[in-house]
Amino acid sequence: MVKKEIFDTNSGREAQIGWDKYLDETDGTRNFGYIYGYKTGADELVETGVLQDTYVFPIVFNYRQYLELVLKNIYKTNKPSVNFTSFLNGAGHNLSKIFFGVKPILIALKIPSDEIDFIESVLEDFIEIDSSSFNFRYPYDKRNNSTIDTESTSSGILKIDLVNLKENIDEVDKILFFIYN
Repeated sequence: MVKKEIFDTNSGREAQIGWDKYLDETDGTRNFGYIYGYKTGADELVETGVLQDTYVFPIVFNYRQYLELVLKNIYKTNKPSVNFTSFLNGAGHNLSKIFFGVKPILIALKIPSDEIDFIESVLEDFIEIDSSSFNFRYPYDKRNNSTIDTESTSSGILKIDLVNLKENIDEVDKILFFIYN
């Protein structure tokens, strides 16, 4: 058995990390690549419609990560005089804390209040099931407890409508795309 190289190869199927520096000396293009990549990866998994019970974990994680990165990017690009590291340390992966910092920016950017309320309601769904960005990455927490409580549902099975989830995320993206792009 021969191990195949995965870094710095010329197979024709490699992804190039660092191409963005040729387009943008700042980190804006790379940030967009992360944001767009997580959303598009989830979109494509939903659109295939196959193995939904298996793909639910990367789909929900990718959409949650997309939301987190979009909000952090909006904060960073609209508050250049504020210490972004302090914001990151204070908010961590907590969507409530992140949105608390971003909501005044959205208001200042004159995003209509019904659109801000919509974004907040989508975030609340994620906060309810995965407040710390842990539950869809790992099946158990640091104490070996199940990360997703299905026992609290009447059937003992938690169902997530992936198409509705995608459509909600698409609506959030329509609102925020030109702010983070």
